[in-house]
Amino acid sequence: MRLWMALRPHRLPLALVVLAAAAVLDLYYANSPHAVIEFDSQNSLGTPTYLGAARDLLHGHVFSTGRLPGYPLLLAILGASGGSYGPLLAVQAVMFLAVIALTYWIAWSALRRRWIAFAVALLMATDVYAAAYSKEVLSESLALILVAGLLVALVSFVAQPRPSIVWTIAALATATTFTRPEWTFLPLALCVYFAVWALVRSLPRRVIVHGLAATAACYLVIGGYVAGNAVFNGYAGTSEINNISLLGKVMQYDMQLEAPARYRTQALVVDQYVNVTHLNVWHLITEHPEFAANHYALSGDLSRAAILADPVKFVRLSIGLALTHNADVDEPLLHVSTSGAFRLPLRALAHYTSARYAAFWLLPALAVLWVLYPLVFSFRRAPTPTLPPAGRGSFPDAMGPVALVALYGVLVIAFGGFDEYGRYHTVFLPASMIVVWGTLLFNVEIASQVPNRLGALTAALVVIELAAIVLLAREPGAGLAAVVSAVVLAAQGTLLWAWQRRAMSVPR
Repeated sequence: MRLWMALRPHRLPLALVVLAAAAVLDLYYANSPHAVIEFDSQNSLGTPTYLGAARDLLHGHVFSTGRLPGYPLLLAILGASGGSYGPLLAVQAVMFLAVIALTYWIAWSALRRRWIAFAVALLMATDVYAAAYSKEVLSESLALILVAGLLVALVSFVAQPRPSIVWTIAALATATTFTRPEWTFLPLALCVYFAVWALVRSLPRRVIVHGLAATAACYLVIGGYVAGNAVFNGYAGTSEINNISLLGKVMQYDMQLEAPARYRTQALVVDQYVNVTHLNVWHLITEHPEFAANHYALSGDLSRAAILADPVKFVRLSIGLALTHNADVDEPLLHVSTSGAFRLPLRALAHYTSARYAAFWLLPALAVLWVLYPLVFSFRRAPTPTLPPAGRGSFPDAMGPVALVALYGVLVIAFGGFDEYGRYHTVFLPASMIVVWGTLLFNVEIASQVPNRLGALTAALVVIELAAIVLLAREPGAGLAAVVSAVVLAAQGTLLWAWQRRAMSVPR
């Protein structure tokens, strides 16, 4: 009853954004109601591996070097491992609707303006690429709702730090690591972030103790899975696909010839695929079994040696990717039947979605800003003049961990992924939406509420940021993106600092 009363002012906007998301799903399913089985004849690492892992679970094989057990467990529970996909599609559609509602709640908890939360959630609801994963037999739907739930727990923790929320965060973070391998270090990143938080903002000692215990428990579970893989499969790791990703990165950066002399023969083979035949890592490991033997050990060893031979180059190129690939869209994963209904509206919606992804050029700069802002500035002295206080914390606090999740995703994918950036970014799309569009809309709020020079400067900043988005979409490049990111970071940070100073100068 208490929750229902708390939701009372939000029932209409929540209902509208969920209905919008349901409409997008209806259009997509009406065009083609069948499950999408992703299968690449070159690598065979799409849907079939998830289904195989689900069947293995049903036969009692918990540990796998190919796929983490999170999504296969869902497939096994819903009967998809036997080829019946109806229940799975229904659950994944409900997951997408739930993500929309959670996105609204996260945005409102962080920004404390219903119109901004509604706008951000509506952008998410009309994202046809995100909705499309409800028909895919891939792990994105499960990972998306787990990360959205994690964001809810994080903003709840900032509002009222409690041990129970600490353990909820740990449980959701652990579940996410068992769904997508790139999220393995997220619990550690959250622990470090809130450790700094505890130093500069203070947290109850009891909460700190529970936080350390929860992080340790998270990695005990992960360590147990690694140990199980070592015992039963002869591979001490979470997923052997990490070795393939490393080789893909080395090929992407053309670093294969930098490997030490002991790998010279194999490096020359890799170089042929990079600079002569121009084929990818999947062709290489298929046509040269030695790179796939023993859980792709040669692929991983050669790649690590090449990266360690020139780590500066690897970091420089990876940072360039972190600045330039946030607006990517994986169009092949949107399956619109040319003979199905509503194909023209769906294509128009896809074009609109892809166009507004250009705003994510600002994601790295704004994510860094919001990660640092609650740690650098103190908001205890006075509530803001334009926004009501958010529980025990004020507005910018909750943006910190939301931005941290987005920044973690950007960096781990840039440093560890070599293709399908749009697909991997979908998992933390709610955080990206709130960080980028929430900031832009909050600037509009400041400009409309704060008179005189600060309001005019804020309006000018909005125009500058929109112009930067257009410029980077037309002239993409790491150098220009770095300059624009630095300017946006400095300008947006200065604005928020001036806005907060003004708030503190207003008599209470």
